[in-house]
Amino acid sequence: MKILILGGTRFVGKRLAHLLAGQGHDVTVGSRGKTNVTFPNNVQRLKLDRASKDSMATALKNTDWDVVYDQICFYADDASHAVEILEGKTRRYVLCSSAAVYKDPLDAGEDQFDASTYPIRNEDRSRTSYADGKREAEAVISRHTGFPAVEVRFPIILGQDDYSRRLLLQVQRIAANEPVNIENLDAEISLISSTEAAEFLAWLSGVPHTGPFNACSDGPV
Repeated sequence: MKILILGGTRFVGKRLAHLLAGQGHDVTVGSRGKTNVTFPNNVQRLKLDRASKDSMATALKNTDWDVVYDQICFYADDASHAVEILEGKTRRYVLCSSAAVYKDPLDAGEDQFDASTYPIRNEDRSRTSYADGKREAEAVISRHTGFPAVEVRFPIILGQDDYSRRLLLQVQRIAANEPVNIENLDAEISLISSTEAAEFLAWLSGVPHTGPFNACSDGPV
């Protein structure tokens, strides 16, 4: 299959590109080209700015895709650009969303957030939270019928080469005998490893399912 990954040079996206290439797919990674990363020979690089509609339209105008993975869709207008540019050019679109769309992610089933009824305000990005941005992005995609779409709602993703360093920072504090701030000793979180996240995304390339999916560890930590 011909597969496009928007934002595949770091963390889960990079793992996904390697995994799909290893399965024999023709993979293209679309990014700004600023990250130095090594891919297998059957992975192509495509320079584009995901935040620019014109850049996206120019870069993607001459190619069709079997599957498009969108790793860097954070706001309603990001989703709107994808809808307009990719209609008729892909047979499947996978939006990497977040469990932040739920009010209580630990106990939420997919039906506890209906993106099709969520209002699309399209406000200035500086005034839109991460959670609201993902909700509105899903709302745009769920209302679109130009291609089959999947919304994957990930919890916190941990793994090697996590550029956020959120786990590494805590480990370094503990190793240096520095205090770690835990506000609630009874708090629970949901996790998934970057390897599992990439494997789940790769699985979605070969199944007919559409709509939202929760992808997470078995039980809270």
